[in-house]
Amino acid sequence: MIVTGAWLFATQKKPVEKTAVFQKQAVSNLSGIFSAGQEELLRTLAEKEKRVLEKALEEDGQSQKTLLHKTGLSKATLSRTLKNLEQKQFIRLVQDGYTNRIYITEWFRNK
Repeated sequence: MIVTGAWLFATQKKPVEKTAVFQKQAVSNLSGIFSAGQEELLRTLAEKEKRVLEKALEEDGQSQKTLLHKTGLSKATLSRTLKNLEQKQFIRLVQDGYTNRIYITEWFRNK
């Protein structure tokens, strides 16, 4: 019984701290990354979309799971945010086995 309790305690997921400070830092760091044309497009995005796009730009073709850890968003929120970014043509999702790979579109790169 004690072993089971210790195992449950050790394997339970730790909540990711999602503070307003973290979110503001992620958005404030965007200014040096994007061109003027891209920054104008970013004004149309929600804060979570901007954060996901910034992390996606760090490494083209990274897995959705990697992006999940980098952003600290829940699976559902990240999935919904990626679908929105794909509809807006900022990224392209390519299925790779049980996960997706995220690629920045040429359309957004050339803005």
